[in-house]
Amino acid sequence: MSDKGRNFELMVQRFFSSLKTAVRVVPASGALSHFKGDVRVLGEDSRLLIECKYTEKNSFSFKNSIWKKIEKEAFAIDATPVMALDIGGVKLGVISLEELRDLQKIKEECEGT
Repeated sequence: MSDKGRNFELMVQRFFSSLKTAVRVVPASGALSHFKGDVRVLGEDSRLLIECKYTEKNSFSFKNSIWKKIEKEAFAIDATPVMALDIGGVKLGVISLEELRDLQKIKEECEGT
C-alpha cells in the first residue's frame, strides 16, 4: 500500500474518532483472515466496516464485486459496510440506499417530523 493510501485510512480513522467511539485502522489493511476492511468503527449504536480506496486520478472504477466483498465482510461481524473514497482529492462515503433511508428515518424522528 502506498503511503498516501495509508494516510487516507488514518484520516478516515481521525474523522470517526470525533464521534467518541472505538475506531481503529485494521492491521495489514484487511489482508488477515480475521481482520477485514481497512477501518472499523465499533460503537454501541454504530458498527461500521470501512473499505478505503485512494487515487490521485480523477476517476475510480467502482465495481459490484468490490461492494459485494465489503458487504459480505461487514455482515459477518454485524456491521454496516461503507466505502470511503478519495478520488483526486474529492472525499466521499458510500453506503447502500437502504442505509441512507434508515438514516433519513432516524433524522426525521430526532427532528420530530
